[in-house]
Amino acid sequence: MDNELRKAVREEFKAAIAEMASIKRATVSAEEAAEYVGVSVDTLYELCRKKQFPHAQLLGRFVFRLASIDAWLTEQEKQNTSASVIDTPMHGAMEEPLNQYILHSEKKGKTFEHELPEILSVKNVAELMGWHPNTVYQKCQSGEILSIKVGNSRRIRKSSYLQWLGKLEEESGNS
Repeated sequence: MDNELRKAVREEFKAAIAEMASIKRATVSAEEAAEYVGVSVDTLYELCRKKQFPHAQLLGRFVFRLASIDAWLTEQEKQNTSASVIDTPMHGAMEEPLNQYILHSEKKGKTFEHELPEILSVKNVAELMGWHPNTVYQKCQSGEILSIKVGNSRRIRKSSYLQWLGKLEEESGNS
């Protein structure tokens, strides 16, 4: 009888653990939110203190819902694209670093899109394009590249970067 009881408890325990594993967290920590957005934890806390970033406080700890962060990022993109687009010439060797990155990704058996982080910094985009970071900043400020201003930095969603890159490819194919 004792073995049957242990077996029943084990089965119930396994079922409870499986149920807990299937529950997805609705919130993330400050460290996870900062990494998701691509800023330091200090910058994130500062934005929260100024009530410029969506958060909740539970027992003195900041918690963040990813859905709220995504909505905030979308709103930031909309605000930052109200400026008119300035037609700036592209700076020379765009293809070389980008092609090297793609070739490197293909050697690993991954596609270019899967290799990129969800949020890119201006420096990331500059390296990918073979441009100076100031060129990327100008394109972000003009609204040509959708970006989010976080503190004193700009961040670019992977989807926005890929969409912009697609436009560049279309324009160069039509010229």
